[in-house]
Amino acid sequence: MLTLRATTILMLLTTATAHAQPSALHDGELIIRGGWLFDGVSDSRRINSGIIIRNGEIVEVDATVQQQIPNTAKLLNLLDSETIL
Repeated sequence: MLTLRATTILMLLTTATAHAQPSALHDGELIIRGGWLFDGVSDSRRINSGIIIRNGEIVEVDATVQQQIPNTAKLLNLLDSETIL
């Protein structure tokens, strides 16, 4: 269910949000790591390094989320066989 919601949110991804400024992690965020990302801008998918969603809005794509993740953040780790649209 969470994967379906995250995929639906990410389908709304536009070029403007893909180039958003990097942001710090905050409590209550959804962080999606792993899998593949197909953004609809390019003709191919790429490895998903990380996506940060805050208050229902995508705030960063291609985020490096290797730092410590807040306890209140929801973390969704995708399998190598999964693709985000």
